[in-house]
Amino acid sequence: MKEFFCCSAVLLLIFMDICSAAVIKSETSKPLVIFQHRKSNNDSRPEIQQGNCPKCPKHERPMDCAELRENGITESGVYTIYPRSRLSDCKSIDVYCDMTTDGGGWIVIQRRGQYGNGEDYFVKKWKEFKEGFGNLKKEFWLGNDKIYSITNQGRYAVRFEMKHVNGNSAFALYENFWIETEDANYKLHISDYSGTAGPVCSAIRNETRKRNSAFAPIENFWIETEDANYKLHLSDYSGTAGNAIGNHDGWPFYAVDKENRAPEHRNPRSGGWWLNNSPSSSLNGLNFYKSDKIHTYNGINWMTYGGFANSFESTEIKLRPKKFH
Repeated sequence: MKEFFCCSAVLLLIFMDICSAAVIKSETSKPLVIFQHRKSNNDSRPEIQQGNCPKCPKHERPMDCAELRENGITESGVYTIYPRSRLSDCKSIDVYCDMTTDGGGWIVIQRRGQYGNGEDYFVKKWKEFKEGFGNLKKEFWLGNDKIYSITNQGRYAVRFEMKHVNGNSAFALYENFWIETEDANYKLHISDYSGTAGPVCSAIRNETRKRNSAFAPIENFWIETEDANYKLHLSDYSGTAGNAIGNHDGWPFYAVDKENRAPEHRNPRSGGWWLNNSPSSSLNGLNFYKSDKIHTYNGINWMTYGGFANSFESTEIKLRPKKFH
């Protein structure tokens, strides 16, 4: 009888060990949740969340919002990216990602609107446009060095969005957009326009455009370095706002303390932009929304969508890889 109880006790211990092992295996097989950043008390950015190890992020150090979108991020907000550029030295930057417009994946590089800032909020000096200014969740310019870093790590499209004072909206998309370095004054490169709103000269003929939805996406966009005055390059337009920036292609960046135009064309109240001697757009102009101060060229304008006798209520400029899927 004693031997029987001893055997029973041994069997009971073995059974308990098996059950414990099963529980441990069950607990350890649960998906491991990985947070790429955690919210602090004053951090309102959406949390980025991934599944278990086989589903770890495709891009551990995303270089733009498109790679964040490929990682499964679908909520618009402020995120950290890592541009692959000698200028950025692979350092991270914070950007606002639009994850909803036309499939998402857009880096917003400019936003204008009615946020309580002065009408001349974008009349800044060269250094401020170089480094960027404003609030990523409100009104801001990302910075020419950052725009250069982004647009020179691959082929980028640019989308210009604007809301008219009459409540209608417009956009323009270009297939090719990039800027040169600061040494080249961030010279603009933009090209390949197409769309339904017509060419720039249509506005000169005072053709009125009344659309419920319009836009100007540009598929290729980049700027050169500061040495080149952030010269702009862009091409491949489509949209309904008209190609009002195509003739700015190849022009350097302008700021009130570093002008690039002939003396008779200089404007001490102009916001920083790729201005030529006969500009047909400036989304960084004076904020004359619902004002009687409208003056040719000075407002937030896009000649082929509303001409110059207005100042848009709001605008956004955003970038995305040309081959985004």
